Amino acid sequence: MKRAEKTKYSFGIKGRIVLYFTAFVLLMLVIIFVVQIALVRSFYSRTRLRELDKISSMLSVCAGSENVEERAYSLAANYKICVLIFETGSIGNGSETVSVESSPVCIIHHLPDNILEQYYEKALANGGKTVDTFGMYRPDGTDDAPEPSKGSIGRHGGLIKAVSVNIADGADGKKYVVFVDSEFTPYKTVDSLITYQFIWLSGLIIIFAVIAAALFSVNISKPLTEMNEAAKKLAKGDYETGFKPKGYRETIELAETLNYAAEEIRRSDALQKELVANVSHDLRTPLTMISGYAEVMRDIPGENTPENVQVIIDEAGHLTDLVNDMLDLSKIEAGTKKPEKTVFNLTEAIGEVIDRYSRFSLHDSFDICFEADGDVSVCADKTMIIQTVYNLVNNAINYAGDNKMVTVRQKLLRDAEDNAGQMTGKSCVRISVTDYGEGIPPEKLRDIWERYYKVDRSHKRAHVGTGLGLSIVKNNLQLHGARYGVESTLGKGSTFWFELETVADKENS
Repeated sequence: MKRAEKTKYSFGIKGRIVLYFTAFVLLMLVIIFVVQIALVRSFYSRTRLRELDKISSMLSVCAGSENVEERAYSLAANYKICVLIFETGSIGNGSETVSVESSPVCIIHHLPDNILEQYYEKALANGGKTVDTFGMYRPDGTDDAPEPSKGSIGRHGGLIKAVSVNIADGADGKKYVVFVDSEFTPYKTVDSLITYQFIWLSGLIIIFAVIAAALFSVNISKPLTEMNEAAKKLAKGDYETGFKPKGYRETIELAETLNYAAEEIRRSDALQKELVANVSHDLRTPLTMISGYAEVMRDIPGENTPENVQVIIDEAGHLTDLVNDMLDLSKIEAGTKKPEKTVFNLTEAIGEVIDRYSRFSLHDSFDICFEADGDVSVCADKTMIIQTVYNLVNNAINYAGDNKMVTVRQKLLRDAEDNAGQMTGKSCVRISVTDYGEGIPPEKLRDIWERYYKVDRSHKRAHVGTGLGLSIVKNNLQLHGARYGVESTLGKGSTFWFELETVADKENS
């Protein structure tokens, strides 16, 4: 057969693992970039504004109390804020009740009184609270106080300041206005630092990911590569090659499966070679005898006797049986031969088979007996079942002991087992054929169902049959879904058996 062209692959397992691993890392870096850089301004701003609102509320609660100034200084030290607290109606002109300036760029301590009044009115109109942000620049280039910024905090590139105004009822029954000034970190500095770190971190992560993926892929692909090379040797007929079980659990299981497959291929190849040799022998033997007796009858006067003609007829019959068995076996294994089931009396059918051996038993001193515990009917392919019994009896004759005794038994089982060994609650009939020969070694019981398998590996022409009997038996019974097996003891003989459900069970199922 012409070898198929080598398939071209775009990526091997190594390349794909490196590609997928790198793509995953890049995706993670994109997510980190979005969260840590693109959204950090929004997260930071919201957090700082919530913190500022919390501080303003804490000061509002203690406004007008004796410890308000102490509280203001404590919060200013902890949060780096500036505080101004006025009584309503007396904003500006140095009339504050509490004044804490902790930042060199404080805004509220340098705003004109009219701006403070505007913030108060804005808070009053807004339900008692308001917050504004400032960019630390003067738009007109003068030394005037900075103006409130417009838009979001994120638009400012420099230092950002926020002012919170809160109108509250004091502990002494008066109303107070609490101004709190908080400083935000400069965004340009934060952005530059985070971006710089992200670039370096991304580069290191990508390099590490590629190296790790390469090592990881080599660790995975190496056992597969070795198994691939071993499989190529196996395809060339090197059955001694082995698949080393190493790596991960899946590759170990794959290696074990391939080792099992290699052993089965090796065994099948050996059986095939033996099959060819045995078929050649069994074909050559009758052909040689037919040719030899025909030449004798042609060349020697007086040898054209009925006995010589019978030999030629018998050998031709043996040759025909061999060819028919090979055709039957090929049809069964190809799936073209299907059982045609009918109901028939199995006991009578087996009795007829045993009767046909009477002449053979008489001339060759074989004792073939049949023991049955009653009449039993089954639903099966009658031709296949009779062929099965014939082949089992032929096999027993070929391997019978010195007593030349073969026993066929029929036994009704009331509670049968299925192929998994579970009790079915149904009755079935067991047919067993026993010889009393040398027996079969336990390690060879599995192989006896193969075509032309010989236990002693020495080819011996059968008394009856073609040598394909047990293989045909196995395939016939498997087509019926029947249980079958063999029990053997060295030096005492072997018993081959099979089971079929009775007709009553078929009708009730």
